[in-house]
Amino acid sequence: MSVSMAATSAQSAEIRSEPCLVETERLVLRKLTRADLPTLIELFGSLDVMRFSVTGPLAASQVEQALEQILASYQKSPLGLWGVIEKSGLSLIGLCGFLRRETGEPDVWELAYRFLPNHWGQGLGTEAAAACRDLVGLLPSVQQIIAVIEPANTASLRVAEKVGLEFWRATHRCGLPVLEYVLRCGA
Repeated sequence: MSVSMAATSAQSAEIRSEPCLVETERLVLRKLTRADLPTLIELFGSLDVMRFSVTGPLAASQVEQALEQILASYQKSPLGLWGVIEKSGLSLIGLCGFLRRETGEPDVWELAYRFLPNHWGQGLGTEAAAACRDLVGLLPSVQQIIAVIEPANTASLRVAEKVGLEFWRATHRCGLPVLEYVLRCGA
């Protein structure tokens, strides 16, 4: 599937300058800061949130290390993992954005999203993921977006499908069966 995403970006997300990267109807996506660490510890330490992660829940020191890696990634690329803020509460409720994947193909980015459980089932993951998809549409070098999802993670599968990713293949990551979804970008 080939999609010209730049044409649709104004419909679902408005591109902003720092510190807010993208604003949607209910959400703001922004770069993370060290002040986000307590919420990130809650997010990545949750058994429910990390149920489908190859690492399982993370210790506080692991989350701090991951945050430092995310902050450093902002210097290397316009794409990364961003904090998702719900406008109504003005608090960090999760993450959405991209991880660089070395696949042997040029410019392949993995769409990733995680939210605190009390924000599940409200369409916020889909809204954030659609905004990220549209933002990538403004970067012509990106060739494809992938999502790697465990088959039992039906909520994550639905988010990927709702934002236009299509089933590509069943494979394994870290010894676990996963499904890969893809959106090919550009003309």
